[in-house]
Amino acid sequence: MKELLQKLLSEERITKEEMDALLAAHAKELEQTKAKYEEMLQEFEGKNYEEQIKELEERIQKAKEEGKAELIPELEKHKKMIEELQEQNRQKEQTIRQFRIANAVRKELGKYKPLDPQAVEELLIHKTSVDEKGNVVFEGEKPLEEGIKSYFEAHPNLLEPIGKGGSGSSGVRSGFADNTLTARLLRKKFA
Repeated sequence: MKELLQKLLSEERITKEEMDALLAAHAKELEQTKAKYEEMLQEFEGKNYEEQIKELEERIQKAKEEGKAELIPELEKHKKMIEELQEQNRQKEQTIRQFRIANAVRKELGKYKPLDPQAVEELLIHKTSVDEKGNVVFEGEKPLEEGIKSYFEAHPNLLEPIGKGGSGSSGVRSGFADNTLTARLLRKKFA
């Protein structure tokens, strides 16, 4: 992101103050997201609600068999509380997955120049998930970096044109921020 802002500054499209403000806001947002993520991770350490619920069900059944009816309401109350905690845990895990996906997509999207960054970010987030190993993947199978790159190769119209308008520029919408082989080939093909 810093490179993109410096380029915009060198092209006099933004001022130094605007660049500094954007960088500071971006850094603050990343720190807040990281802190929230770490806080959520700490809440999950060492918890296994499934085992606790199973144990309580066994204790309830044993109390029923032994005729200890006075214990049953307290055990069922405790079981209900653990089930509620388990549901909260599932919701927090989902939130963490969403944070991981959004942060990974934002990081990778910083390598490109989309025409509408928010719309492209949302599009890519919907095509991204976390696999069973905990890796952020694109379209369920590809590593995120590779998946986004191939997606932009297939949809170059989502990126800003490389050339400036006028002077016979083709205005090709290949917009790769770096000088990759793919970007050079696309420029050559549409030049």
